[in-house]
Amino acid sequence: MATDSSQFWDNFELELLNEQVVLFRGYLEMMEGFLETEVGNIREQATRLRRLRLEKMRQKGGQFDPTEDAPPDEAWLNSQEQMIASVFASKLRESFLISLWAFLEARLVEECRYRERWGTTKLPVAEVIQASSIIEKAKECLAGQIDFGGRELKHIKNLSLFRNFIVHAGGRFENMKHKDKKRDLENYVSLERKRERTLSLSGEGIVIHKGFCEKALDRVEAVFELLEKK
Repeated sequence: MATDSSQFWDNFELELLNEQVVLFRGYLEMMEGFLETEVGNIREQATRLRRLRLEKMRQKGGQFDPTEDAPPDEAWLNSQEQMIASVFASKLRESFLISLWAFLEARLVEECRYRERWGTTKLPVAEVIQASSIIEKAKECLAGQIDFGGRELKHIKNLSLFRNFIVHAGGRFENMKHKDKKRDLENYVSLERKRERTLSLSGEGIVIHKGFCEKALDRVEAVFELLEKK
């Protein structure tokens, strides 16, 4: 009877988890669509401004007085496009990564809590919750039951490093306390930039480009798939 009950809740939990992943993908698509629309609007404004300026120049025999009452300066529009396409977009993507990471940690804690009820964990769930690295403690807690593959674990550790950089260092290298972690993060950004150009360095920070959040979600989902094979 316990086995049947356990199987029922396993299936229910799996369906709920899959629905949540779908919601994350939908939210990400909506966020990227919003950014694409706003950048498109700025580009359209810049195009209209160019046409207006050219028309005024033709009316004045090829001369244009920038001191006259005119639409917003094209340089300003370009700066707005850059702000939305790079700075603001990167900040929105940071917020997505933080939410995704919280989702991953909560899911692992629930897995540990579930298995603790059946007496199969290697250590108390309380230790997982209180750990500085929930991922590492969850791996220890679930040892012998779930095999966190080397590839998946490496990806998750890199995401953890990036998440901590955003949350604890304010997204600036100068605020990082450990030089070795700073070096690891710079190497990670360099590797991602060479592979798919989804990350880049900018002064003391990191710019997140379109595609990185999708990849991060894929990697988190790969960890969930390991839980499904339990």
